[in-house]
Amino acid sequence: MAEADIEKLKTQRASAKSSLTRIKNIVENKKESLSLPELECRLGILESYFKQLLSCQTSYETLMPNDNTNITYRSECEEVYISVKSLLTSLISNKKQDLGSQSTELNQSFILKSTQATNLHKIKLPRFDGKYSEYPNFIGIFNKSIHNNANYEIIEKCNILVSSLDGIAKNAVREFRISNENYPKILKHLNDRFNNKTLMFQELIGELFQLPKITRATATNLRNMVDSFNAILSSMLSIGSGENIANSMIIYVVMSKLDAESQNKWEETVDLSNLLSWQDCSKVLSKRCQFLKCKEVKQSSSLSTSKFRNKSISHNSTALSVSQSGARDSSSCPICNDNSHTIYKCKKISELPVITRFEKVKNLALCINCLNKGHSVKRCNSSKCRICSAPHHT
Repeated sequence: MAEADIEKLKTQRASAKSSLTRIKNIVENKKESLSLPELECRLGILESYFKQLLSCQTSYETLMPNDNTNITYRSECEEVYISVKSLLTSLISNKKQDLGSQSTELNQSFILKSTQATNLHKIKLPRFDGKYSEYPNFIGIFNKSIHNNANYEIIEKCNILVSSLDGIAKNAVREFRISNENYPKILKHLNDRFNNKTLMFQELIGELFQLPKITRATATNLRNMVDSFNAILSSMLSIGSGENIANSMIIYVVMSKLDAESQNKWEETVDLSNLLSWQDCSKVLSKRCQFLKCKEVKQSSSLSTSKFRNKSISHNSTALSVSQSGARDSSSCPICNDNSHTIYKCKKISELPVITRFEKVKNLALCINCLNKGHSVKRCNSSKCRICSAPHHT
């Protein structure tokens, strides 16, 4: 997994560095023909690529702290960035002075639009793949260089916007056809979906807690950690206050300790229109505690009812057995038809041989097991022989 991450970072930083070099070559070769708006736009794009490059390099140095080329590579990138930014800044300053010296506002507008029309197709925006924390930077550059630029037709703006999207962001507007009518709809849809301070804040908090641990004390590792932390903190402070940061950090830690179901219950109740507070989270968790307690009491009550029902059935069965036993004891003897004693105390049957007793009971249609009428031995619920446990009377 680490090797794949390293290769991916190498590719990303190489692409970003290549973009810096390309901007440098364009500015150096065509500096006299570039208009003020394009110079300003290229300066914004330069900043975006350099930020991306630093992020990739920082991640790479974290994974490969022993790579001796780290310092050299970072220095090379900084030199390219400094030289291009210096040149752009100087050209922008000169262009502004030139525009200020034009004889009339009409001539200024004509020259500006003429130069822009020649170079509009060269402007390139940073990519946006749906990461909430990157949306403000992306839409800010787009608005400044494209949306607010009167030299673009509406359908051109729409095409440039959609062409600058990747991943989740591109899927979010997949159903919209590129047209004049859909351009404001696409802008609104992207803004509704990704201009969410709560999700930006959560994403940044996650990045903060996922910063890699320093395993070896080096100046590069420590600098990378401090730079990364300061960048994340600065982004969070641009969205909320220190209190918001503290609340979000507490919620993040608590949620990492909870079961998946409780985490889902919290996420279902989150109001994405406001930054999260621990008080709101605590209320949701307290309510879930009450629900779980009621559930436990209900289950306990159901279990007690079940035990009582089983005990009642057992008691009733015992009472029925005693009642049947009493009924047998009070019945008359079927052998001699004497009401003064039962079959169990009849001397006539007790004096007969066992085989004869068996035949006598069968002839009287008595149950062999309990010596009562009305059922067969197969349906008898009385206890069996106390000596051999066979289905006959003791």
